[in-house]
Amino acid sequence: MAAQRLTATPTPGPGEGGEERRRESDLEPMAPSEEPLLASAAAATQQAEPPPLSTWRLIFINSFFLLSAAPLYLVQGVLLPAQVAAAVPRAEQDVALGLCSAIGSATQLIQPPVGALSDRQGRRRPWMLLGQFLCAAGCIALLLARGTWQLTAAFTTFMLGASISWGAYMCIVPEYVPPSQHGAASGMLGLMVQGGQAIGSGVGYFAGNGGL
Repeated sequence: MAAQRLTATPTPGPGEGGEERRRESDLEPMAPSEEPLLASAAAATQQAEPPPLSTWRLIFINSFFLLSAAPLYLVQGVLLPAQVAAAVPRAEQDVALGLCSAIGSATQLIQPPVGALSDRQGRRRPWMLLGQFLCAAGCIALLLARGTWQLTAAFTTFMLGASISWGAYMCIVPEYVPPSQHGAASGMLGLMVQGGQAIGSGVGYFAGNGGL
């Protein structure tokens, strides 16, 4: 009986077998049950990104800042100094302008709380309407004010309304604009604010030269 030849099968080293098994597992086909999950995840990712807005839509969304910045700079740069010169004694005019400017700037601190409250309520328009109402009331009171404290109260009301409406409307831009267009929307916002400043200053200049 012929002697059987025994051949030793080489055993993989400590790192060789695990590495080969990992390479084989990477080449294994995907399980059928995993394909629908990946497809649904990809569909959810596509649905999370809304379609891009047109340039005209971006202009329309940011037009509020143009329409509110123009009267804001008109009141700050033209109406307030004119009313101070007409209703405040000459010795108190510098104090009145400084007081109005300081308190009016401090009202901008209300914007973060207004934004947080509108987030909690899930509503922006009531805050925007409240701000515009205060702006109109403050502007009328500014025209009728006599004396430093009346002018200060009227201008504070106007600036408080502007800060409330701006704090609420600033939340609308990221809600309606896709993340891929946030940069374009921010640039459009800055352009609208500068345009409103130019319009307000231009109207004030021509009104002053015309004696209005």
